[in-house]
Amino acid sequence: MLPAASDGMHWPLTGRDSEVSVALGAVRAGRPVLIRGQGGVGKTRLLRAVAEAAMAQGWQIRFGVGTETARAIPLGAVAHIIPTSALDAPRDGVLRAIVTAIEASLVVPGPVLICVDDSHLLDDASATLVSHLVRQAGPRLSVAIVVRNGPRMPDAISGLITDDLVDQVEVRPLDEHAIGEVVAAGLGAPVDPVTVALFTRWTRGNVLFLRELVRDGAEHGVLRVEHGLWTWHGPPTVGPTLKELIRARHARLAEPSRRALELIAIGEPLPLALLDQLVDPATVDELSDADLIELDDVTGADSVRVGHPLHAEALRGVIPPARAKRLRLDLAEALGGQSILSSTERLRVAVLLADAGRPGDAETLVSAARRAWALRDTALVERLCTAALRSGPHPEASYLLGETLADHGDYESAVDAWSQILDVSLPEDVRVKVAIASAAVLALTLNRADEARSVLEDAEQQVRTGAGRDRLAASRAALFLHADENTDMNSAAVTYADASVPDQARVFAWLASARDRLLGGECDSVAGEADAITAVAERAGEEFPMAAMFVGICRFFGLVQSGRLDEAQRFCEIQREASLTDPLPIAPATWSQGLGIVAISRGHLDQAIDHLRAAAALLRGNDIGSLRHVLHELALSLAMTGDADGVAAAMAEATIANSGLIDPFVEDVRIDAALLAAQGDVSGARRLLLERRTETQPRLAFYDVPLLHDLVRFGGAEQARDGLAGWAGVVDGIVAQLYLDHADAAVADDVDALVDVAERFMRAGFDLFAAEACVRAAEFARSGRLGARRAAALERQADISLARCGALQARTPILANRGPAMLLSPREREVSMLAASGLSDNDIATRLVLSVRTVHAHLRSSYRKLGVTTRHELAAAIDAPSGSLLKS
Repeated sequence: MLPAASDGMHWPLTGRDSEVSVALGAVRAGRPVLIRGQGGVGKTRLLRAVAEAAMAQGWQIRFGVGTETARAIPLGAVAHIIPTSALDAPRDGVLRAIVTAIEASLVVPGPVLICVDDSHLLDDASATLVSHLVRQAGPRLSVAIVVRNGPRMPDAISGLITDDLVDQVEVRPLDEHAIGEVVAAGLGAPVDPVTVALFTRWTRGNVLFLRELVRDGAEHGVLRVEHGLWTWHGPPTVGPTLKELIRARHARLAEPSRRALELIAIGEPLPLALLDQLVDPATVDELSDADLIELDDVTGADSVRVGHPLHAEALRGVIPPARAKRLRLDLAEALGGQSILSSTERLRVAVLLADAGRPGDAETLVSAARRAWALRDTALVERLCTAALRSGPHPEASYLLGETLADHGDYESAVDAWSQILDVSLPEDVRVKVAIASAAVLALTLNRADEARSVLEDAEQQVRTGAGRDRLAASRAALFLHADENTDMNSAAVTYADASVPDQARVFAWLASARDRLLGGECDSVAGEADAITAVAERAGEEFPMAAMFVGICRFFGLVQSGRLDEAQRFCEIQREASLTDPLPIAPATWSQGLGIVAISRGHLDQAIDHLRAAAALLRGNDIGSLRHVLHELALSLAMTGDADGVAAAMAEATIANSGLIDPFVEDVRIDAALLAAQGDVSGARRLLLERRTETQPRLAFYDVPLLHDLVRFGGAEQARDGLAGWAGVVDGIVAQLYLDHADAAVADDVDALVDVAERFMRAGFDLFAAEACVRAAEFARSGRLGARRAAALERQADISLARCGALQARTPILANRGPAMLLSPREREVSMLAASGLSDNDIATRLVLSVRTVHAHLRSSYRKLGVTTRHELAAAIDAPSGSLLKS
C-alpha cells in the first residue's frame, strides 16, 4: 500500500511525463532507479506516481522513508518492511535473508518494487540494505530511491551513483507553464498569467513552497477569484507551515552565519564588498556552499541575495525587533560610510535609519522619497514624506504625497492637493513638476482637458527659466497632440533631438511625436528610435518614473503594427518579467495587455483572453485610463469567439472606466462587426465597417488598416482593396502590403496568390490569418480546375495553423466554410448561421434585406445539401454558436 498524500488539495503531477516514463521503464526492466533533485521540487510525488503505475501493472510495493528520527535506529527506516524472521539469520547472511524473506512474504507471487524516500536521511544499516537490494535487482525485484541533491548522503547511497548502478532521473523545478497548470488544477479554476509569473518567481518552481504559498494566500484572501480567474494581490505571504520549514533549515546555523544571513535578508541585494566588511568572508563562502545565498551581478558589481525569495521573506518576519534594529543600524553605518553614494544607496540608508527609529532631516527624507517615487514604491514615498512634513511645510514632500494619491487611483484628491500647492510661492522646479503631474491626470484620466491646459498655461506665465518652459511646452505637445490642431509637432521633433533640452522635456516631445507617427503608419521608424530615447527616459526617471515604460509601449506598437510579432512578444515577456517586482500594478498590467494584443494578432484567443483579464484585474481600482483600452481588446477577443454576453459585460465596464484624451486602440465598430460575423451576419458586419469608414474622415492608418483587413476577411475584399492600396505605400513594415496582397488574391480567386499570402502570414506568426487564407484557397481550388486533392492539402495546412491558435477557436466567415458548410453557397451559409443562432425567418429577411420567400428558398436548399430537417440539426451540421446569441 502507498502512504496517503498529506495535502487536501488535488495537486496533479504536471510537467513530469518524461521523468515518469524513464523511471517506470527502468523499473519494468528490473533496473534500479534513483530520483534526485533539490528539496521540495516534487521528488516524492514522482516516486508515488511511479509506484502507482507499477502497482497497476502487477508489481507489489514496499515503501520506506528516511527521517532524522529513524536515523538514530539501525534499519529504522525500513524495519516495517523486513520480516522479523530474517533478523535471526547469521550476521554475515542477514542481508540475503532479508531479500529472501521479503520475496517469501508476498501474498501473491510476482515482482516487488522497494521504494525508499529521502534516502539521504537513512541510517548506515538501512543504506547498506538498500545498496544490497540495488545490487540484487532484477525482473522480480527492483528498487526506486529518492535522494536530495547536496553534500550530506550516506556512503552506501553515494556509492551507487559513483559505481553507476542506478538509472538517474533528475527532477528539476517546475517551469511557468507547469506551475499555471498545477495551480489551476489544485484550485479548480484558471490562474491569471501575472499571478503564475509571480508564483514562478517567488517559488523558483519548488512544488512544496508553491503548495504552501497558494494555501496560505487562499486562506488569507490575498489569492482570490476575480472575474473567473485566481489573482494574487500584494507581496508574497509566508504562512506558519512554510515558516517552520524554513526556520528548521536555518536552526542549525552558527551565530556568525545566522547574523550574516539576516543582514543579507534585510539589506538585499547587498554588495559583496560591503558584506565582507560586516562579516568574515569565510562565513559568506560557507553560506554560498550551502546554497543559502546566491551571487548576482545585476547591479554591475557582485551582489548577494538570500538563496530563495521565500527564505528571505520568512527570515525578515522572524528576526526579533531589537536585533533587527541593530542589524539595520549596522547596515546604514556601513552603507553611509562609503565615499560615493548613488541615489539608490542614499535611499537605502534613509530607509534603514527610519526603520531603526532614527530618521534624518527633512531634505534627506525628501531626497530619499524622490528616489522611492522613481522606483514607484508609493508606500515608501508616503512614509518618508509624512516623516519630513512633521518638521514643517515642505512643497516637494506635499507634491510627492499627491503623486501617491494618484498612483493609488484617488485622482480627484491628488488634483485638489496639487492645486493647493500651486496657490503658494514655490521653487520653479517644483512648480513645473506639480503642473505637469496635475495636467496629466486632468487630461489623461479625468478627461478635463480645458483645466489641464489652464494649469500648464498658468505655470508657463510664472516660470522664467528656459528649462522649465521647455518641459511645460513638451508636456503640452504630448498631452494635446490630437486634441489641438495648433500643436507644433515640428518644434516637438526638434526638442527631443536636442541634447541641450532637459531629459524630461525630450521624452515628452518624443512620445508626442511617436504617437503621431504611429497613428500615421511610421511603425518601423518609431521602433528603431526607441533604444536611443530609452536611455534619455532612464535618466529622466526621478522626474518622470513611467518614462521608460511609455517609450516601451511605443516601441511595442511599432513592432506589432509593422508585423514583427515575435519581437513584440519577446519584448513584452522581458518587460513583464522585470515589472513583477514593481509595487504598482500599472507596469505588469501594461505588459500583460501587450501579450494579449500579440495573442489577438496571432489568433490565439484563449491566451489573449487570459492575459487581458489579468491586465484588467490589475487595473481595477488603480486605473490611469488604461482599463478602458484593455476592456476594448478583451471585448474584441471575446467577439471573435461569438461570446455576446462576454462582449456586453466588457463594454459595459468600459463605459464607466476612467476616460481620457487617448482613444482605445480598438474601435468599437471592429468589436461589433467581429461579433456579427461570428454569429453569421456577415452582411451586417461588412455594412458596419463601411459605414464607419464613411463617417470618420480622414482615417488614421493605425485604425484604418486593421479595419480594412477585417473587411477583406468578411468577404468585402473589393470594397477594401483601394483603401489598402492607398496605405501600402505609406505604412512601413510588412502588414499593409500583406493585407493588400490578401485582398488582391481574394478578388482574383487566385489560389497560388492566396497560398503565397498564407505562407507569409505563417512566417510572420499570424496563425489565424494564415488558416483563413488556406481555407479560402481550398474553396477556390475545389470550385475550379485544381480539384479536391489540392483543396484537401490546403485544408490540412489550415488545420496546422488553427492547431497553433489553441483550443478556443475564432468564429470567422472564412473558417465557417470548412466541413459540411463548404457545400453551401455564401448566402446559404449566412442564412443558415442566422437561423441556427435563433432568428426567425422574418428577422433574417429584415436583417439581410431579403424577402421571406428568398429566406425559405435558401433554407430549403441548405437542408437538402446537408441532409438535415430541423434548425437544431442545422446548427450542429455547420457548427454554429448555440443559443440565441444575436442582439437586436
